[in-house]
Amino acid sequence: MRGTLINESNIKFFENALDAETRKRSDILIGVIDEESGNACGILAAEAVGDHVLDIRYIFVDENFREKGAGKELVYTFIEAAKRMQASGITCVHSRGNISDGISELLESCGFYPDEELSSFIYGAMLSEIQIDEIKEKALKFSVKSLKNISDKKWNDSRIMWDHDGGSSHGMAGLSYKKDTYDQELSFMAFDDNGDIKGMILGKISEAGFEILTLSAIGAQKSYILYALLKNAIDASRKKLDEQTYVIVSGASKSSMEVLDHISGGAYITLGKTIYYYYDIG
Repeated sequence: MRGTLINESNIKFFENALDAETRKRSDILIGVIDEESGNACGILAAEAVGDHVLDIRYIFVDENFREKGAGKELVYTFIEAAKRMQASGITCVHSRGNISDGISELLESCGFYPDEELSSFIYGAMLSEIQIDEIKEKALKFSVKSLKNISDKKWNDSRIMWDHDGGSSHGMAGLSYKKDTYDQELSFMAFDDNGDIKGMILGKISEAGFEILTLSAIGAQKSYILYALLKNAIDASRKKLDEQTYVIVSGASKSSMEVLDHISGGAYITLGKTIYYYYDIG
């Protein structure tokens, strides 16, 4: 097995397993080639998410080569490339169901360790089961706007949500700073009367359903903000998605999940777990 940095000179070897969107969003792409057959058998894509930190966004290893060391060659090649880029660490937020797909085992065998404090369970409920009433509180001091109506400057200002307590207590760890990662019609941000950011719900549509990647808020009216953000996202999703679509939450804080459980009448069930992995380059 031979790992290699994917660039314009060798991209054709990996095009069958690399979609245009992944290629566009990635800051580094690594591939692995089976030297015996000459076939490309694996791809790893990563994105820069902070100061000298790379986050693994995508790992694919052809099932015919998984027992031949292709996965380890892929990850080790990436680690060496990250060192040359002077990265201080590597993260990977891996969502898995109750049946293992082998990614967790691969990462741990290559020196990644799971951070249980940043890991969380994946919850889901059908859109038809979620009922959210209007907030009747009259003294609310915030407004909610969809991501498509938020300027790039305001989006850049939202970094305070990532930086607050390192993002860990607000479900922000491992999320992309790139605005176009999210469905801008189904993602919302909350602002106080001074225009300061107080909360956000960021999501995207996938094969699994509508994935809420984070539901987070700060400040004295935190519970109301979480409720309002979720209501806006659910209302918007009903205009775009079928009622049998699953609304999945994989990056919510404990307080956010309490809100979800309350408004869904216990409709949310555990679908799996999101594990936050870290590799310390030092």
